[in-house]
Amino acid sequence: MAFLIVLLVIFSLTVIPYLNLFYILFSVPAIGFSIANVVMNKKDEYKTKKLDIAILVLSVVAIIPFVGYVAKAVALAFCIVNLNKITKK
Repeated sequence: MAFLIVLLVIFSLTVIPYLNLFYILFSVPAIGFSIANVVMNKKDEYKTKKLDIAILVLSVVAIIPFVGYVAKAVALAFCIVNLNKITKK
C-alpha cells in the first residue's frame, strides 16, 4: 500500500503542467515503484492485481512526452481506484 501512495503522489505531481516539464525525473522512479507494487502484491488479497499491472504499463508509457501526460492521468485514476478497493476491506 505504501508503494501505491507514493505512485499516487508522483502521478498527481506530474499531472500539473509546469511540473510535467521535468517528466523524466518523475517517470523513472514511477517505473520502479510500479514494479515494487506488483511484486509486493503477490497474494492479491484485495483483487487489484490487474490494475497494478495496468499502472505498471502506464508508467512505462509515461516516458513518451505527449502520450505520457494522458497515461499519467489514467494511472492516477487507477491508483485512486486501487486505494478505494484496499481501504474498503
